[in-house]
Amino acid sequence: MQGLKWIHTRLALDSGADVGAVVLCAPELVHGQDAPFLFLCNGFSANAKTWTFKPLLEDGSFGLSIAEYLALQGFVVVIKNIGSRRVKVEPSFSAHVAHVPEYARAVIGQVPRLIGGASGALVARPRGVHWIGHSLGGMVVMPAGDRSGLISFAAVASPTYMDTPEPVTKAVGFLLARVIGLHARQRLEPLPIEAIGRLSHLVMNALGIRGGRKLSYDQEFLVDLLFHLPGFRLVAHTFLNLDHLDRETCVAFFRSALANETVYLMIEFAQALMKGEKSRGEVLGRKIVPLDVPTLVVAGGGDNVAPPQSCEDLAAHVVHERRETVTFEDYDHLGLLVRNTALRDVWPVFTTFILENHLPADAHWRKTREFKRKIQRTISVFGAGPKAAAFADDAVRRMETRIDGLKRRDKKPAPDPP
Repeated sequence: MQGLKWIHTRLALDSGADVGAVVLCAPELVHGQDAPFLFLCNGFSANAKTWTFKPLLEDGSFGLSIAEYLALQGFVVVIKNIGSRRVKVEPSFSAHVAHVPEYARAVIGQVPRLIGGASGALVARPRGVHWIGHSLGGMVVMPAGDRSGLISFAAVASPTYMDTPEPVTKAVGFLLARVIGLHARQRLEPLPIEAIGRLSHLVMNALGIRGGRKLSYDQEFLVDLLFHLPGFRLVAHTFLNLDHLDRETCVAFFRSALANETVYLMIEFAQALMKGEKSRGEVLGRKIVPLDVPTLVVAGGGDNVAPPQSCEDLAAHVVHERRETVTFEDYDHLGLLVRNTALRDVWPVFTTFILENHLPADAHWRKTREFKRKIQRTISVFGAGPKAAAFADDAVRRMETRIDGLKRRDKKPAPDPP
């Protein structure tokens, strides 16, 4: 898209690992500005395509991806894109959690120079990042003891506990947790399962399916055929909830293909699933650490992977005064990010939350007014559904109160010298 700069890079972590990332921004909007830096963290077995998928619109054209939408607000968007090396870099949930502060520090220290070198835009070093995590990408922050690099946290379809009434899912969970769970006497060594990813890419290439292209009649027929094969249905229904997704989201999954993932992390999910509601207050066996940063919880009413209640329960662990919970009844697990109506219904909530919380406590009233206008401009340009509009209105009212208070403070006469 014209005006947006895409940069594919690698982030060097403190632990010595380096992971793939995609940086997206509009240089003319961030040049010389204190731009909010966003870190978009993918869910289980996903990659950057979760955030860059373009939904198919009713007129046959393709809309904005959520990453493009956020970049057009003047944000610097950094997307985790670890790819096939995930089995070596993050073989367990504990490894994911340990990397939370490392990702934040890598974005803060490396991305501003990267943007300057690639586009010439001078970007101020951020004081922190706004973390938006989908599913597992939000769960990894919950038990993290070090969140020093986070300004705010948005958990999207991220359950705090695993529970399901589905007998098939429970049976698969039992198999993984009790049988495969023996996995070489608990030795956490990457298994040679990258063939799964290679096979899925071969299938997608053979079908000619590419992101940003409308499926032909033959391709739709083949996707339907694959979707009804027992093996695909087992994965789709048990782990990805595709039985409950609309056609567009199903096709988004097939376009993205199956990413590589470690069997050990699947086992951790299965073990948590077997605990069910007994694991409340924990996430994948790890105790949730009280969240002392502004926190937004977004859930989908039709999400059977991360039921709304299991997402909303995170609010009980937020000790910061700014905590918001929004549930969109007609959305499922992936639809919150890839459905073509999400631009109006869901995404404005992220923009509003980030702009309001990017302001430091001592921000001048002029800066606060500037950010208030940015929220209003986003709503007017892209539109907003009822919940997103109400969410923005509440934020604007709080900011107006803050502006009035700061103005009154500035008008107070200076105290007489002693």
